[in-house]
Amino acid sequence: PDGGFVAAWAGPDGSGYGIQTREFSASTVAPVFQAQDLSLQAGQSRLAVALMRPSHSQSDALATSGLQRLLQYEFIDTNSSAASGHFELNGTPQAAGQSISVTAEQLGNLRFVGGSAAVSDTVLLRVSDGTHWSDWDIATVQTLPPASSFTPTQETLASAAISGDQLQPAVTVLDNGTQVVVWASNGQDG
Repeated sequence: PDGGFVAAWAGPDGSGYGIQTREFSASTVAPVFQAQDLSLQAGQSRLAVALMRPSHSQSDALATSGLQRLLQYEFIDTNSSAASGHFELNGTPQAAGQSISVTAEQLGNLRFVGGSAAVSDTVLLRVSDGTHWSDWDIATVQTLPPASSFTPTQETLASAAISGDQLQPAVTVLDNGTQVVVWASNGQDG
């Protein structure tokens, strides 16, 4: 009746697992949440909800952010570089620097897409319970550099003429390209 809600879940009781309930009355305070950082490959996308830590405003171990009854979300990508990442709503790229406001129902259609190069995006975000807005929090989305295209050479045995165990190898490459390999040997002279 006051605009609150009731949550139900299976939880331990005296005889095993039973159905637990908890009533959440309408809040008179702004919701509290924490942003979390992401790392993406170039062009990889993640749901925008991945930028938020699952936690309850009162730090209640039995509740999650889903029980806060969050109704609206607002995001701002502050990096307008052409190589930076960006938000997409229903597959449509969103411009950096503008507020992107979505309802809880629309949240599943908002994604962040990693940039085309190794770059860092600062994202501002906040949530609303329909009456109050949280403070802004900051998440960083790091687009990782592309995987190396380095191809190793064929493996070769460096110590073929020595019997026994050779352990703890170390290698260096001289200015002229010569590889020098050293190791520890047990029970050998030289």
